[in-house]
Amino acid sequence: RKTFIAEINQVVEWIYGEGEAAPKEEYRTRLDKFKQIGEPVKQRHFYYSELEIYFSQFETATKAIQEKMAAIAHLTDAQKELVLKKQEEVAKFMQDVKADREAKQLYQDPAFNLDAIINKLNLLKSETEAIFNAPPPKEEKPDESMKDESKEGEAKGEEAKDAEMKNEEAPKEEAK
Repeated sequence: RKTFIAEINQVVEWIYGEGEAAPKEEYRTRLDKFKQIGEPVKQRHFYYSELEIYFSQFETATKAIQEKMAAIAHLTDAQKELVLKKQEEVAKFMQDVKADREAKQLYQDPAFNLDAIINKLNLLKSETEAIFNAPPPKEEKPDESMKDESKEGEAKGEEAKDAEMKNEEAPKEEAK
């Protein structure tokens, strides 16, 4: 940090001295050198300052998932298991992010980035919402299907009886 600030001070002095008449390429070279050092610093600062927001978003999403699982009666056991599995995957990911944050100093590069965290949270929300918004499964009504089958069976039985009666009557007529 001290070296970087010392270099910045040197460049500021250069700008007001020799740099006034320097070619554009020399400015570009010095700027690129600062960007190589400064951009990662800026990204780390942004990452570490925003990280708590995403932890709280995960907690909010977890609470919402638990509430919906309790409130939606038509969820099957398989759907509940799938939602819990997805939530556990993201919980493990967020625990890894938290462990990485606790293990590193602010000047160290994190093992994760905000885009990966945002994508995980968005994926969790969209996948669980899709399950929660799925229509309830159609209930099979065994009574109606049995009635239909019994009606069909009765009809077949009546047809069979009619056929038997005709068969019985035919030999009697021949005997006369």
